[in-house]
Amino acid sequence: MFTNSSYHLHFPSLSIRRLPREFSDHCPLILSSFLQDHRRRPFRFLDCWTQYPNFKHIIENFWNDACSLHPGRFKFLKKLNHIAVRLRQWNKLEFGNQEATLQRTLSAINILEGKCVEEGITDQEQEHLDFLLKDRWVCNNHIESIWRQKSRQMWCKLGDRNNKFFHLISNFRKAKSSILKIHHNGNTFDS
Repeated sequence: MFTNSSYHLHFPSLSIRRLPREFSDHCPLILSSFLQDHRRRPFRFLDCWTQYPNFKHIIENFWNDACSLHPGRFKFLKKLNHIAVRLRQWNKLEFGNQEATLQRTLSAINILEGKCVEEGITDQEQEHLDFLLKDRWVCNNHIESIWRQKSRQMWCKLGDRNNKFFHLISNFRKAKSSILKIHHNGNTFDS
């Protein structure tokens, strides 16, 4: 079966299976989709977090909290798990979804630029516009860093904004690493 990158982006979890040939010279094919179950994903540290202001101080606070909750030298894994939980919370509440942040920033930029063209803006609005323009670049860099890390393509040039490529690579890796069935001693186990 021939497919292109657009197909894989829209249907990342599809698989094809060949059935046995019986009365024909053709083999029937079954195309099926496996829905991903949303179990707790393993913790992934995002490189772009290190660019966040005071990130080192945030990590130090998380570590100090973990040390007070789990005293002793031999509870290192509990401390790391505590930090992972706190980083997940921090990511949701403070760092946030960078794609959504970028969309909000672009919308605010468009409003201010439209106002600037039509009637002009105050010095305070100009400062806010300058801040938003800077924030746009920061969000773009975070998004590129996240997709570069997800696709594990560290060799790509900085500033390359080929998101379709990154999505395709990361979806391919996810599909490749999933186990749908295990055949053992004539038995088949579905995941």
